[in-house]
Amino acid sequence: MLKAEFEFIFKDKIEYAVGGNTKIATNLTIKAPSYVDTKSVFKLHSIYRQGVLRYIEKNKDNKSEQNEVISQEVTHEDEVNGIIGILINSDCDSDRMFDIFNDLLVKSAKVDGKEPLTPFLISKLSPQETLRCLGEYLVNFPIAV
Repeated sequence: MLKAEFEFIFKDKIEYAVGGNTKIATNLTIKAPSYVDTKSVFKLHSIYRQGVLRYIEKNKDNKSEQNEVISQEVTHEDEVNGIIGILINSDCDSDRMFDIFNDLLVKSAKVDGKEPLTPFLISKLSPQETLRCLGEYLVNFPIAV
């Protein structure tokens, strides 16, 4: 069953203003995409899949490593880190991917479960946090079930 939302806990804290006061954000609550978001979600996953295929093509000479059987159970964190690794090591259209992802976040995310996420707040995220959040999004909201 797909999740209705997930909570993304910041490792790097960001400051934001509410009612003239400064607060430190601790998390984002990200709601699952809706029907209206179908095209954007499909494009986001499509760009990622293209990156995976390019990554595999680029690394196909390492067949001995790929043929090893791993008996260890894959954790949620392993999945997220795997996605990040592929994104970093592939030549996917990252500009387009992040434009789509940012639009989806602005439509669906709340800072500390209350305040809408704005493009200004997104710009305060570090590259590491942004990649980790994208990885979490792709794992938590898969396009195929």
